[in-house]
Amino acid sequence: MRVRLVSWSYSKEVNDPRKLVVLAVKVSSGKVREKGLDYYLEKKYSEEEYRSWFLDALKYPSVLEHIVFTFYIEGISRICSHQLVRHRIASYTQESQRYSESYMKKAIEKIAEYLAENPEILVVPGLAEYMVKVLKGEKPSPEEEKKLREAERKALEDWKRDIRKKLESGDPGEYASLIDIFLDSLTAEFPLGDRICRSINSKEGERVLIEAAEEAFVFPPSVPYDEKLCLAEDYLLSIKRYYELIARGVPREDARFVIPQAIKTALLMTVNLRELLHIARLRLSEKAQWEIRGVVKEMVREVEKIIPEIHLLVKES
Repeated sequence: MRVRLVSWSYSKEVNDPRKLVVLAVKVSSGKVREKGLDYYLEKKYSEEEYRSWFLDALKYPSVLEHIVFTFYIEGISRICSHQLVRHRIASYTQESQRYSESYMKKAIEKIAEYLAENPEILVVPGLAEYMVKVLKGEKPSPEEEKKLREAERKALEDWKRDIRKKLESGDPGEYASLIDIFLDSLTAEFPLGDRICRSINSKEGERVLIEAAEEAFVFPPSVPYDEKLCLAEDYLLSIKRYYELIARGVPREDARFVIPQAIKTALLMTVNLRELLHIARLRLSEKAQWEIRGVVKEMVREVEKIIPEIHLLVKES
């Protein structure tokens, strides 16, 4: 998950957005009519004065609405984004799940990268005959060993080329087959409660299984490790099923019905300071779910670079 503040209220005349709050107060009190707009635009304020103005502004919070922020938020689950967009006094543009498969394709790329270096079955011409000789106690000739090494090299190159071809094809059926090959390479299965999960044949296999799933999905931190392995498999199987449906002619907007809400998404969010404080009051509570609490913490941390008083405002509001 990543949150970045990409824009905020700023202009040549108002080079510190905090000045907008002061200006709003002065407009309300009629002071701008008395001293003129330029007086307040050009006036310098100390950090202590800004702090005092902001604390007073909490009594009349409409003046905080003049400060506006735009955030780019990526790598959160759609569960989290559904919670976020419930705050309706904000504007949102979310990555389309119909036209973008960016996160799922990252998972496919991770799988293809692993498979290219870890072939499941490598057919090497002459290997069977070579092994028969070894088992009989016969010593293969240097020429036979050289020929076998060359055959192994060519078989590995062919395997890598086939994996790369599947990845670059853009064919949903080929994407599904990559997941199939990968999961089959994890060998046996084991029972976990009332479920059957893969028995990973190596720590490297476990790592890639989880990392591939993490490219596309969010894992709740409360899930124990053995369940996480099963959940990672479920996530990847949902991607496989998605591409299988597309390969059979199902439109993408219908195929996505098999994808869990844990799928990652990205969005652009524009919100004013008053609403941001309201969101922070609700979502920084321990009663809020961990993911949206983390998002809002990052939003507040980003705003702190522009408005150092933000933590005080959250606390006092």
